[in-house]
Amino acid sequence: MRKRLFLLLYTILSTTATWAQRFDSCLLDTAVYNQVPLAAPLMRGDYQNLPTSHSLKKFAATPKDQGDLGTCVGWTTAYMARTIMLAQKEHWQGASYITEKALSPFFVYENIKAYDDRTCLQGATLYAALESLKNTGTVQYAQFAKSCNQAVTSTLREKAQAYRIQDYKRLFPTSTKDKVSYVKKSIAEDKPVVIGVKCCVNSFLNVEGAVWNISPEDDFSALSATGGHAVTVVGYDDEKYGGAFEIMNSWGTAWGNEGFLWVRYKDFNDFCFEAYEMVEKDDFSNKLAGEVQLKLSAGHTMPLQLKSGMYEATQAYRSGTLFRLYVANFQPAYVYIFSTDLTRKNFAIFPYSDHISPYLGYRRNRLALPSEQHYIEMDETKGLDYYCILYAKEKLHLPSILEALTFTEGNFKERLQKVIGMKLVKTQEQQLVTDTIRFTAPTTEGTVIPIIIAIPHQ
Repeated sequence: MRKRLFLLLYTILSTTATWAQRFDSCLLDTAVYNQVPLAAPLMRGDYQNLPTSHSLKKFAATPKDQGDLGTCVGWTTAYMARTIMLAQKEHWQGASYITEKALSPFFVYENIKAYDDRTCLQGATLYAALESLKNTGTVQYAQFAKSCNQAVTSTLREKAQAYRIQDYKRLFPTSTKDKVSYVKKSIAEDKPVVIGVKCCVNSFLNVEGAVWNISPEDDFSALSATGGHAVTVVGYDDEKYGGAFEIMNSWGTAWGNEGFLWVRYKDFNDFCFEAYEMVEKDDFSNKLAGEVQLKLSAGHTMPLQLKSGMYEATQAYRSGTLFRLYVANFQPAYVYIFSTDLTRKNFAIFPYSDHISPYLGYRRNRLALPSEQHYIEMDETKGLDYYCILYAKEKLHLPSILEALTFTEGNFKERLQKVIGMKLVKTQEQQLVTDTIRFTAPTTEGTVIPIIIAIPHQ
C-alpha cells in the first residue's frame, strides 16, 4: 500500500514538474521588455482599416512538443515565427515540406541558456532569444535536433548566419489597454507575432478543441509574476468566436486544435504580457518611396514648391504658427526626422526617444508628428526653419548626425550632403514630385534619401 501511495505521489509530482517547465520557462521582466525599441505609433486609421481576418498558418511547420524542457523561447522565435517568415520569403508550400525546412529552437536556446543550466530547464527571456537570432542566427532543425547540450560548433555558427534577422521591436508597452489592434496590424502585414504570456491556468493547460474557454475556477492571481510561456500569433478573425487570435504552441499536436488555439480578443489583453515583431534581413526592396504633408492648425495644407532639390514654403509664417507633420513611407524603411534653424540648433522629432524604433516596415506607414492631438509651434527664432526627413535602408545614429551638422561648414543642404556622404542616393535617382512632397527612388547606389523642407520664418 505504501509503495502504491509513493508511486502515485511521485507521478503527481513528476507531472507537476513537467508542466512547470512547460509554462514557467519564458522569463517575464518588465525592465528587460522596456529596453527593446517600441514600434512607432501609427495613425489611428492604420490600425482600423484592416481586413476582417488574416492568417499565416499555411506557412507554419507542424507543431512539436518541447516536453519537460524550458526551451519555449527557442521554439516560438526560431521554429515558429522565423520559419513562417522564411516560408513566405522562399514560397515554401505544405506543412510537411515546411517542417522539413524548419529552424532549430535548440540552437537558439543553447546560445542563451545560463552557464549552469545543464539540463535546459531554467528558461530564458524572449529578449535573449531575439538578440541571439539577430546576432548569431540559427540553423535548420535537422542540423541541430538534440533537445539539450548539443555542441555549437564553429561550422554551425557559420551556417547560422544565413538565418539571422535584421532587427526586432516590441509592439506595445505592457500597460497598454489595446494590445489587440497592434497585433492585428502585424498579422495583416504578414508578420508573425512572438508573445510572452502569463501562464497557465488549468483551462489553458488542459484545453480541448479549437478555442480557449476560460473557466470561473481559473485563478489568475496565483500565476507567477516572472515565469510565463512563449507562443506565436499566426492569425486573427474578427468574426470567429466574437473576434479571436490563433496562436501556435510548442506542446505537440495533442494539445488544442492540433497544436493551435483560438484566444478571444477579450481575453488577450490580460493573457499577453509582451509582444515582438521581427524584421527580415531582406525586407528592403531596391526602392524607397514616401510622402510628406505639413498641415496648419486651421486645417489647410502648407503650400510648398520644389527648388534646387528641396521644398520651400511659398509664404513666410510668424512665430506661434501651429502645424503638424504627416509622414508616410510606401516601402520598408528606417525613418528619421529633425529640425534646425539658422542658429544651427538641431531638434530630433522622430524617433523622439531611444526607446522608439525608427523602422517602419509595413506596406504603408503613416505618422502624425508630434501626434494626432498636438502641433509643432514655431518658436521666436526668425529666419529660415528647416525640417528634414531621412528615409534609409539601414539603421542610422541620429544623435551623431545632428552633432556633425553643427560643426560642418556650408548651408544646410551642403552640410547634410557632407555628413551623410556616400550613403546618399544619387540626385538623378531621386524622383521628386514638383507640386507636393512625394518621391520614389530606385536605390541602386546609396541607402539614404533626404527630404528637406525650408519654411521662411518672420
